[in-house]
Amino acid sequence: MLKAYRLHPLRASRHEISSSTVKNLMYRQALEGGEREAWRDKVPTKVAQLIAGNWRVVEHFAAMEDNTKRVMGMKFPEDGYH
Repeated sequence: MLKAYRLHPLRASRHEISSSTVKNLMYRQALEGGEREAWRDKVPTKVAQLIAGNWRVVEHFAAMEDNTKRVMGMKFPEDGYH
């Protein structure tokens, strides 16, 4: 899909942990509750403190409905662009 937009991304090896994985772990904790903080071990200490200090933002976005559609690995708004 990126080549359709004439973008030429570099092919790189993926790390074992990615930002998407951390986001999913945080959202799961925000929705399910509890003290299970598996994401804390995967980010630097200062980042974890920043996230913990703004946990209401994570809870807000975790509770929102996903209004995007995945097409060929990319996410697009369901209602189109304005």
